[in-house]
Amino acid sequence: MLVPPPLFAMEAVPESSEQPVQQSLFGDPQPVRVPAELWELWLADEQVRARYEAKV
Repeated sequence: MLVPPPLFAMEAVPESSEQPVQQSLFGDPQPVRVPAELWELWLADEQVRARYEAKV
């Protein structure tokens, strides 16, 4: 099973979830190619599949 690596160290994530974490992207949005193995992994979860189907 293919598991994506973490985007950043867990030590960088605040323990308190009271304050939302602000994230920003730099540059223009660009499409990305997602390997089929990751799609299968993500869409195996019913909650993820429901969110995906709600958006497309």
